[in-house]
Amino acid sequence: MKKWKTEHALSVWKAWTKSMLMHYIIQGIFVVVGLLAILASLFNWDWFFKAQNMQAIVRNVGRQRARLFYALLGVLMIGTAIYFFLEVQKTLA
Repeated sequence: MKKWKTEHALSVWKAWTKSMLMHYIIQGIFVVVGLLAILASLFNWDWFFKAQNMQAIVRNVGRQRARLFYALLGVLMIGTAIYFFLEVQKTLA
């Protein structure tokens, strides 16, 4: 009976670790994408703002406002990643 409890505890630990790993990966993606948006807006990267997906925004609001929008979006994404990281840490404590 004791062996079963140990194996069960180990399998629960592995499943928990795997699910937590996914949380951290998603949070990391949010930070990287947020940094990319902030850097693109700060350095006014042509390749970013001339991409086909960006043309609609740049055409409608102009390049300067598009840069501001993406800077704010980047800050929001990094803030979201930090918020969820802290919330996950609260649940672990």
